[in-house]
Amino acid sequence: MSIETLVIGLSGTEIRNDLHEQFDKLLDRSCDLRDTDSYGQGYKAKIKIELDLIGVDSVHQDLEITAGPTRELTETADAKLAEVKEAFAADPSLPVPEQVLTPKHVEAEIEVPQEPDLNAVRERSGQGIPTESVDGEGRPTVKRRRYVKAEAAAQVPTGPNGQTFGRAEEF
Repeated sequence: MSIETLVIGLSGTEIRNDLHEQFDKLLDRSCDLRDTDSYGQGYKAKIKIELDLIGVDSVHQDLEITAGPTRELTETADAKLAEVKEAFAADPSLPVPEQVLTPKHVEAEIEVPQEPDLNAVRERSGQGIPTESVDGEGRPTVKRRRYVKAEAAAQVPTGPNGQTFGRAEEF
C-alpha cells in the first residue's frame, strides 16, 4: 500500500494552531516569564497581530447584496483574476487557480488590562485556582482546583443526598 502526502491549503484552524505555537515559543524564550517567578500584581498586555493570508480560496456563492464593492473595484478584481489565469494557461500542467493571489491583510489588536483578582485570570484561562488544604500527615499543601463554568455546572451529576460530583477538578 502506498501513501502519498498531499500539499493542500491550510485551514483557518491550522493557521491559528501554528500562530499559537509560534507565540508560545516566543514567550518560552523570554527569561521574564519563568515558572519559578511570581507576579503578585498580575500583568497587562497589548498585542498587535498582522496577518497576510495568501492564496485565499474563493468560494462562489449566489447572494443578493444590497451594498457592495463599486463596479470599478469588481472590474479590477476580475481583470487581476483573468491575468493570473492567462499566466497559468501558458503552462497546461498547472491547474488554473480559483484563488485570490493578492494577500488578504488582517489586523487585530488585543488589550488585556491588569486584573486585580489574580484568580479571575486563572479562571478565565482555564487554569486551576490555588487552594490550601492539609494532607494525611497534617502538613499544609497547596493544590490547584479547576472550577467548571455555570453552563457546565448545570449538567453536573448529583448524589442521593444532593451532593454534587465533578464541580471542581484537583490536580
